[in-house]
Amino acid sequence: MDNIMIEIIVDGEKIKVPKGTTIINATNKVGKYIPHFCYHKKLSVAANCRMCLVEVEKFNKLLPACSTIVSNGMNITTCSEKVKIARKGVLEFLLRNHPLDCPICDQGGECTLQDISFEYGSSKSRLSSTTTKRVFIHKNLGPLISAEEMSRCIHCSRCIRFSIEIAGTQELGILNRGEHSEISSFLSRNIESELSGNMIDICPVGALTSKPFRFSARSWELAHRFSISPHDSLGTNLLMHVKSNHIYRVTPYQNEKINECWISDRDRFSYEGLNCNDRLSNPIVKNVHNKWEDISWDQAFDIIKDKFSNILKNHSGNDIGFLASNYSTLEELLLISKIAKSIGSDNIDFRIKNLNIDANNNIEGIPWLGMPISEIENLDRILIIGSNLRNDHPLLALKFRKAVNNGAKLFLVDSCEYEHNIQVADRITVSPLNMVNSIAEICIALLELNNIKIPECFINIKVSTNAKNIALHLFQGKNIGIFIDNSILELSDNGKLLANSYKISQLLDAKFGFLLSGSNTIGGYLANAYPINNNKNTNQILEKKLKSYIILHAEPSFDFNNPAETLMNLAQSEFSIALTPYASEAKKWAKMILPIAPFSETSGTFINNCGYIQSFKAVILPFKETRPGWKILRVLANILDLDGFEYTSSLDIKDELLSNVDLSLKLSNNVTSSIGISNVKENIIERIADIPIYKKDPIVRRARSLQNTKQSEKPCFIANNLTLSKLKINNFGKVKINTKYGTVILDIQEDNKIANNCVKISAGFEDVIFINSAFTDIKLECI
Repeated sequence: MDNIMIEIIVDGEKIKVPKGTTIINATNKVGKYIPHFCYHKKLSVAANCRMCLVEVEKFNKLLPACSTIVSNGMNITTCSEKVKIARKGVLEFLLRNHPLDCPICDQGGECTLQDISFEYGSSKSRLSSTTTKRVFIHKNLGPLISAEEMSRCIHCSRCIRFSIEIAGTQELGILNRGEHSEISSFLSRNIESELSGNMIDICPVGALTSKPFRFSARSWELAHRFSISPHDSLGTNLLMHVKSNHIYRVTPYQNEKINECWISDRDRFSYEGLNCNDRLSNPIVKNVHNKWEDISWDQAFDIIKDKFSNILKNHSGNDIGFLASNYSTLEELLLISKIAKSIGSDNIDFRIKNLNIDANNNIEGIPWLGMPISEIENLDRILIIGSNLRNDHPLLALKFRKAVNNGAKLFLVDSCEYEHNIQVADRITVSPLNMVNSIAEICIALLELNNIKIPECFINIKVSTNAKNIALHLFQGKNIGIFIDNSILELSDNGKLLANSYKISQLLDAKFGFLLSGSNTIGGYLANAYPINNNKNTNQILEKKLKSYIILHAEPSFDFNNPAETLMNLAQSEFSIALTPYASEAKKWAKMILPIAPFSETSGTFINNCGYIQSFKAVILPFKETRPGWKILRVLANILDLDGFEYTSSLDIKDELLSNVDLSLKLSNNVTSSIGISNVKENIIERIADIPIYKKDPIVRRARSLQNTKQSEKPCFIANNLTLSKLKINNFGKVKINTKYGTVILDIQEDNKIANNCVKISAGFEDVIFINSAFTDIKLECI
């Protein structure tokens, strides 16, 4: 759109708007609301509802405001008698077949059709009492979206345009013609998009509603409270709808810098996990008879003081380990870090899935996205390494999809040909260990294009056709982005891979960034919640079998790389404490469980993947005897007589960390490791242990509706035909996997989208906790 301003007249008022503006957007600038159904600011223009008709001077017919571009001197009348008559006619046709069920409709009170009917609807109908209305049978679209009352549909086509243009997949369409037209999914399949819940928000009537929320409350009964999503690194802005200290639903809070007006289904429906029956109501401790016993907070802290005092007296602070998840708040991470440092323990880490002991030495500063989120859609060449975008970063995938729709070319290096619903220009699919060499091939091709001598460490590498093609297209780009997934940061030997990728960005003068996991990875680094002075990782902290561990917000069965070994090491410690909202998983290993408030019941701060600091408050009161994490950790420090913990609010903690820190100076993706290649043995079989989107954290894992989706189905033993043949396994039946911790039986599934020498067994399930991430020390047996 040009920056040239033109003058138009709206209802007698002269205004200036940019050239190329539509009438509906121009009138919004002067506060003139034009009623509409099919128009949505984020979707293409359909102009099929005809509700937005306006009168324009010198035109002999009314024009749709959503599709008509203004011209200089245009005289627009938005509410003339002619316009009113037309709108009343359109509305009468819509109501002709619309059921009169507003009293029981979940959309009641926030329904666009209802609102417009008050202004343009007639007080009585011209239809006789015997006139029949069109009726459609209900449709099953899956566990998240209810399409029970499709007779309410007015065929605005917003849901169809959303699925194609935003979600990237056409899961809905229109069947039949004329009065018999109806919205339906292909062959009555479930909707499986990770963004599907946004169709509920954009539906202007009650045709598509939330199945978990169905008939739970009326919209006017609910208070809307702002919060931040803890489920990924984007920092999605949320509105949580509350009644009687209970969260009933979640919708997006518009923020154009971050999530625009969309949220993922994980953010929308995970509130069920906040209301589940597994919530812990008060502190519990395992007594001398190995039975769980309810205790008060005073009793809990007395026991902790006694146990920790003995450990500190007879051993050292280094015999206490502190492990936290990367979706803990900034305040919780700072306090747990300060406690660890105050008692002399360097056994602290929030990077609980990190296998790399040299992680501190490979990157100069705190890793981040490398650019503002909104700039992604302006890139013209994109290389993404190691990411399952839709699964791990659903709303960032939307940004990359936008970039490709704008003309960008997307290239991927991965271990599985995941379907991203984005047009991919080219990709290289190899095992994780071979990824470093594939990146080296692209690097060599770029060196040749730049007429730069090939380093000796790359001399023996043969460059594939795919690598040459990717390098050539990247070389032709003007605005290039190279992105490394967080799973690469977690690999045991990622130094060369990071260095090769960074070298590519330098050769192209490209932006270089990381697709981080968790809501507060940057916050964890900023709070120094990791072993700064020693190169160690979480596995090494656990292998020490310390006297005590404090685990914050994490569940060892699902959030650690080697669940079975982690559970065993924790259970063998003298006194381990779980700080968690939930009881069931912690009872497997802890000696004491303290009920900590989830994000919805505490105040705190998250720092998203581009360094944007966002604070939030509790939207409801803590559940029964649950307490905010920062308060529990502050009291823990006080009973241990540690100095510097005189906080009265979470704001005091935040200010202590951020008041004298320029975060922008700490964010740096400069890679300090050296380029090189990997000597991979051909007989090594690697496991791709991806975690499905609805198994990522304790809250989501307890959201009943999300667990009923296809993405949460039981994991299988998946490999391509060559790998199955190599392992002498048939591509049907079941396989028994014997490990030193136990036996796992999985269905076998052939999928040639998996890289050679790889087996995809998803993590995050109870069924597979006996299999470690390295996929070593196992025996396979067909059954």
